[in-house]
Amino acid sequence: MFPNKANSNLLKEVSKELKNLKKNRLFLIEDIKTFEIAVDRNLKPVNIFITEDIFKKMESVFKNSPEIMDKTFLINNRELKKMQQLKTNVGLLSLFRYRKELKPSKDSLPFHLFFDRVQDPGNMGTIIRSALSFNIRKLYLSSGTASIYNPKVIRGSMGAVFSLPIEERVNLKKTFDKMRKEGKQILFTSSETGKDLNRIEIKPGAAIVFGNESKGISEELEEFATGWLKIPTSGKTESLSVSIAASIIMSELFSRNLKN
Repeated sequence: MFPNKANSNLLKEVSKELKNLKKNRLFLIEDIKTFEIAVDRNLKPVNIFITEDIFKKMESVFKNSPEIMDKTFLINNRELKKMQQLKTNVGLLSLFRYRKELKPSKDSLPFHLFFDRVQDPGNMGTIIRSALSFNIRKLYLSSGTASIYNPKVIRGSMGAVFSLPIEERVNLKKTFDKMRKEGKQILFTSSETGKDLNRIEIKPGAAIVFGNESKGISEELEEFATGWLKIPTSGKTESLSVSIAASIIMSELFSRNLKN
């Protein structure tokens, strides 16, 4: 059974919504793999626009999730291109509501990772994917950090964004002040100074903080650091990208947990 064709009134209505995604608490998925993951995670689509040839290729997905059929509409490539935000047109554009707040799993590692103004969506997507892979408890993102609903973040995370507890627009000053009063360890990362990762004790409940791609961690936050850590390297490059650095540290935390 094929979906109904999208009529002009529906397309006009959706085009308006696309201009105010954040205000309407909506986000887009424009690739097949991420769409399949979202449906598998029981995210509920608002609308799905799909070309006939792509629907035929994905028919099994819709058969396994019949409840989404009444939200699905056939569309031609010309109409789809008017709405899409990514350059590559794969014949699919789906609109979802923001996910519900997720709670950490009971077996997650007791560490909290904070990101101060990490702006590149590709970096943020990789970080989220790594955090889920290494069972990190939760991520905290300051204002100015790429939104988890940015299409490039969603694609880069390979759907991990739908399964990991993440808090956005976090006031880092207030959060670190509270943690410091509670006696928590707050470790700032640096490419130049601090103890080597393989020589520093990282206590359960610790916060590990990463900064902006070019400017690092804000100077106004440095007073809250209880220690600094760095990743030992050959020194043949200026520094590691924040996504690689974060992934290395998360891998180290995961490995230490396996040994305990």
